[in-house]
Amino acid sequence: MRRNAILAAVAAVGLTACGSGPPAPEASTEPTAQPANEADRFAVPIEQAHGREAWLARPALAARVEVEFGGRPWESYPLLWQWSPLAHVEGVTTPTLFLHGEDDHDVPIQQAEEMYVALKKQGVPSVLVRYPGEGHGLRGPQHRLDYYRRSLDWLERWLR
Repeated sequence: MRRNAILAAVAAVGLTACGSGPPAPEASTEPTAQPANEADRFAVPIEQAHGREAWLARPALAARVEVEFGGRPWESYPLLWQWSPLAHVEGVTTPTLFLHGEDDHDVPIQQAEEMYVALKKQGVPSVLVRYPGEGHGLRGPQHRLDYYRRSLDWLERWLR
């Protein structure tokens, strides 16, 4: 019953975003980590992952950065930085929930921590939840249940 009421509230408000990973420049409408930076567009973002800066640590992802950004990260850093959520954190006012696996090898948890701290320093209501032993996607049943409960609680709190 509670779930239906929350989904109805989300539909009434119009826009919310849940997801992981930043959008690629050619797919900037992907509802993921970028929404927290679009201060008035989304009512309540729930974030799981951020940024491309750490992709250099993973060879397959580093190759993707080279293709998408037209060169190695240090050669195209201004463009890479332009697509980082952290580059646009100033002025964000949207309450944001970060849900992140501590062992995420695709997007290191430090990126969620950076965004969380940046929002907190600006007085934006934000919460960071770390899931020990989890990677880029929660596998443990208790963690998945916690993820959904926290998401529903967050939506319920901020969509009223």
